[in-house]
Amino acid sequence: LNKNRTLFWIFLAGLFLCLSSCHSRYLSIKIDICRSPVWNNEKTAVAFMAAKIAYRPASGISKIPDGGTAEIKYQDVSLYYFNLQDRHLVKVDSLTDLTQWVTAWKTNYDIDIAFTDTLIYYKVNPEMWRLKKADAEKKSLRTHAIIEKYNKYFVYDINTRKIREADSLMFNKVFNRTGKSNEISYNKLKSLLKGISLSDWGIILKDIYPQSDADYIRYIVYN
Repeated sequence: LNKNRTLFWIFLAGLFLCLSSCHSRYLSIKIDICRSPVWNNEKTAVAFMAAKIAYRPASGISKIPDGGTAEIKYQDVSLYYFNLQDRHLVKVDSLTDLTQWVTAWKTNYDIDIAFTDTLIYYKVNPEMWRLKKADAEKKSLRTHAIIEKYNKYFVYDINTRKIREADSLMFNKVFNRTGKSNEISYNKLKSLLKGISLSDWGIILKDIYPQSDADYIRYIVYN
């Protein structure tokens, strides 16, 4: 009886180890442009939100029955400003306070942007039900504060690099005037961003997934 019990616990330990470590060596990196990227009035710069995630897919037995849960090594959602003249990518605002509850897939995030000469107005629209569910379950002051934050409008000044809260009436006025006329297609924006390095996006492989240079060439999947 003791022998059978020992074998049973060894089996459970092996199964747990298998389930907890069954992730592919491949690191998948996705950088997706979220809805509604826009030009400025002069068509010399673009403002957009990007969802970035790096993860190791489930493999082996851990994929059963629904494909398994990926191991997320890095995720970030940020608003960016890209100047075509110097090809400089500037992170305007990071939304990493959201990614604890709302994973950085582009389908989870939405944004309205109005881009004038030197001002970027924006209103972030994440899947708020996830935050509200977390708030209801934990009654967390932090989640409540985040919900309050993302009910607001903001404006970024390119000259001063400062963010301030924006008046909703002013936002709607600018957005209604420029939103449609300044739209840029996803394909056009992707072509403009071609050649931007992972480090420019803030993704430092040595920090999130330390490997040899040879392994990076073999196991990094970037799309």
